[in-house]
Amino acid sequence: MFLRLVLGVGVVLLVYALLPMGGDQWWSAVIPLLVIGTCVFTYVFVHGLRRIISGRHPAIEAVETMVLTILVVIVVFATIAVDIEAQWPGSYSEGLTKIDGIYFSVTTIATVGYGDITPVTEGARLATVVQMLANLAVLGLAVRLLTRALSRSQASRGSDHLLAVTQPPNSIQGSGTKEDQ
Repeated sequence: MFLRLVLGVGVVLLVYALLPMGGDQWWSAVIPLLVIGTCVFTYVFVHGLRRIISGRHPAIEAVETMVLTILVVIVVFATIAVDIEAQWPGSYSEGLTKIDGIYFSVTTIATVGYGDITPVTEGARLATVVQMLANLAVLGLAVRLLTRALSRSQASRGSDHLLAVTQPPNSIQGSGTKEDQ
């Protein structure tokens, strides 16, 4: 399972690294990126939900799905930011490399917003607002669906092994009450 996560992260980052940026017209890259990104996100998320429900380790599957889902969102919006800056230099407070794009996307999704890279033009601001709204929707939906799938998976197995770990055993000796003496 860990290997699958590492491979998934590696593939997403490799595609990002090799993706050409700065085509002739911004919409020729941004619109397909949004469509392709939505398709990849949907595939990763739905495939992950299926693995959570049917897998042997649903909690691990849920974490793996969440990591890959968030990574896809980060990479899609990093690509859009870098492409906007390549199309219209000065759209952000400084030029964006691919690493800067990831950095900007992560600080936006994490709601940190250090302020060192900021959108300057209306197009860049619009793309950032779309990312902020998508982040809220994706994170809220992802957390809700993943926790629901995890709960259903555990319920269908008839095991509450996660609860059993946190509950004390039935026969505790020496608790210090009069009944023990």
